[in-house]
Amino acid sequence: MSINIIIIIPILPFAFCLISFLPLFISVAADTDASTSSPYSPTDYFLLDCGSSSNTTTSSDGRKWGGDSGSATSIFSSFESTADRQGGSVEQLPYMTARIFNSSQFTYTFSVSPGPKFLRLYFYPAVYSGINESDFFFTVTSGVHTLLSNFSASLTVAAMEPRGDSVVKEFVIHVRENQPTLNITFSPSPSFYAFINGIEVCSMPNNLYIKGDSEQIPLVGMGDSFYNIDNYTALETVYRLNVGGLSIGGEGDTGMFRKWQEDSFYIFGAAFGLTVRKNDTDIRYTPATPAYTAPTEVYSSARSMGVVRQINLYYNLSWFFPVDSGFYYLVRLHFCEIEAGVNGVNERVFKVFLNNQTAEEKADVIEWSGGFRIPQDLWLALHPNMDSHPAFANAILNGLEIFKLNQSNGNLAAPNPDPVPVQQISLPQPQNSKSKGLLSEFIIIGATLLFAILALLSLVVYFFILPKRRWLREATNDFDDVLIIGRGGFGDVYKGYIDGGDVIVAIKRLKSKSNQGAREFLTEIGMLSLLRHQHLVSLIGYCEEEGEKLLIYDYMHHGTLRDHLYGSDYDPLPWKQRLEICIGAARGLDYLHAGALYPIIQDETHPRPFSHHHG
Repeated sequence: MSINIIIIIPILPFAFCLISFLPLFISVAADTDASTSSPYSPTDYFLLDCGSSSNTTTSSDGRKWGGDSGSATSIFSSFESTADRQGGSVEQLPYMTARIFNSSQFTYTFSVSPGPKFLRLYFYPAVYSGINESDFFFTVTSGVHTLLSNFSASLTVAAMEPRGDSVVKEFVIHVRENQPTLNITFSPSPSFYAFINGIEVCSMPNNLYIKGDSEQIPLVGMGDSFYNIDNYTALETVYRLNVGGLSIGGEGDTGMFRKWQEDSFYIFGAAFGLTVRKNDTDIRYTPATPAYTAPTEVYSSARSMGVVRQINLYYNLSWFFPVDSGFYYLVRLHFCEIEAGVNGVNERVFKVFLNNQTAEEKADVIEWSGGFRIPQDLWLALHPNMDSHPAFANAILNGLEIFKLNQSNGNLAAPNPDPVPVQQISLPQPQNSKSKGLLSEFIIIGATLLFAILALLSLVVYFFILPKRRWLREATNDFDDVLIIGRGGFGDVYKGYIDGGDVIVAIKRLKSKSNQGAREFLTEIGMLSLLRHQHLVSLIGYCEEEGEKLLIYDYMHHGTLRDHLYGSDYDPLPWKQRLEICIGAARGLDYLHAGALYPIIQDETHPRPFSHHHG
């Protein structure tokens, strides 16, 4: 038995958000037949390497792409081209070739079966045949739907966060019974060109996202108003996240080649909870939530609020997602209770908010599903609900998808982002005494502003994730030297036990008499509160009390890389694992240098600060 509860909420002026719940009441794995435990096999699947004349080319993920010469009805008005360069994150297929159109509109036609389809458009802004990337502006339509309008891939990629060199626009379009073809039309804007690098069309189960006329969706914060998503509605995928886990490529999906990003970049504020990963978890899919709903990797990882009850009651676990105004948004959350300590009803109960509107007052995953390790498909800040006195003050989330819904006129397109300003670097000029005085004033003002920002961040962290010093004394047995796991110029690092000894953390105790340590303490809080990456150790909280300055981090149970390279207590690392560690470290450093909000350049890199984490 399944219950479908769907809700809508205003997000921005003239923008609304839908959130739907699909709680399950089937708890026995034997109730699942063989068809629900197998990934989906698409009935229609096309991969076009646009601008290529090759019949078949295999990409790095093992998929076979074909040239597009037989798929466009207006090839005579186009020409093939090759990008003038290959960006560091750009793969050969399908991005290095493109089809360019310079005058009339052109159409790709796909013969497909009726039903919903994924349409993915691949764009890599570059110079093609001497045409600058800023000379491409165009509109893309499919039937009555406008997917992109006066679109600039160059402006879109330049404004992307996290940063990248290419962009994939993914849509969900329903092909009607009486018209079993999917047409994609590109129209260059006046005096501009259009281009496309790759097109992917993939079918999906009929009821995966679009349920038809059978479901009325209540609007959050809008009284008794409802919304209906029918087969005439087109969707654009805005976000798809593996919450608490690693990124998942298309080949790791359930047969529809969806890509799942990690969620750390979108967490709002300094309080980003704890990640939970259970790679050996036996996910129990059901007929109501079949195996193609989301990969097991999504349901085997999660983000929870943490283990300290007193902290959790005073903050929300929140994500921030920039969206276009003027649209409805469908927010789909994936839940699966995988933590061994949560086994019954009324043990973990929490609220779900969307833009300060309550979307769900009492979310209890065990009560919804009727069991443990059963994934929940729930159509988003999270906060504990203590009204029924649950065992834990906590919340959990495994996965998230956000879709934009077309307007009444069929439009899904939004304006291009504003151009990113180019930073001007001025050479130093000789200064007279007056200009030096002005420079000093600017330095003072800048330092004051920086201090104010760091102080504000400290207040945020203070109110949200500030544990008491006495808890940390107990956690480290009054800072027993036996528990020291590292020493640094600013203090020692202790192994600490909290939550009754069930959870291990790393506690950095700064030297109380070091002025440099005090400055380092303030700087580390301000900077680490803004850093969120899977290859960086997470800052959980801090304490400043009675002259003590303490930082609390995730504890890496397998020691430092230095221990594994030079110590005698560990088996030698296989070369494959060493390569994976190098790649992970490089990704972490790349995030610090280029991906963080405020880039950080580390002055030295050695194996001691690198922690080794299996899996």
